[in-house]
Amino acid sequence: TYEVVARTTWPATMAYVSCDPKYFELFMPRFLESLVDAGAEAGVHVHLLDGSQEDWNRLANSLRSFEQVSVSMTAEGGERRNFLGQAARYYYHAARYVRFYQHLRRNLRPAWMMDVDLVAESDPTPMFELLESHDFAGSSRAAVLEPWGKFQAGLVGIAPTIGGLRYLRLVAAYISHWFQKGNLQWGIDQLALFAAYFYLEQRGVAPDTRF
Repeated sequence: TYEVVARTTWPATMAYVSCDPKYFELFMPRFLESLVDAGAEAGVHVHLLDGSQEDWNRLANSLRSFEQVSVSMTAEGGERRNFLGQAARYYYHAARYVRFYQHLRRNLRPAWMMDVDLVAESDPTPMFELLESHDFAGSSRAAVLEPWGKFQAGLVGIAPTIGGLRYLRLVAAYISHWFQKGNLQWGIDQLALFAAYFYLEQRGVAPDTRF
């Protein structure tokens, strides 16, 4: 992992977005503009899952027009995309949770994993504040029968508490196991979120959660 844009200020809660350079160009400006328009005092960390040094520098320069939002950026090389071929998108959607866990362990600040194509329609501060009293916050669809559809992976908040880190470590470990087996499937991020929660809940140590 390479540091592309260093963080100069540390907001209480961070938005964490992970994608490839193509999705960054398609959606990141709109995402950041929506935070500015909503009046959010938020920090955003971007992790690029692919690309060259030239790509990273170009995208870093594009962030200069968003001075109202505190943004930092890290990146990793594209050898994984070449290795996986057409399954590169499986890596992108799953590996972001491994990188999210590493980010949380390293910085020990509450953070929200967000899909890059989300937009803020109002100030997210009340949502961010959920992590002041909970280990894990997110959205669920309890009526869905399939386990991979019960937790939504595009908006997940984790506090760096014992319960929060234990939960996210299991999510990352589940994904890493199947990556090493060469068997990542679409939706494994949501399956990992549910499976890790169910495992901990059965043992009476589920994270303090707000849905």
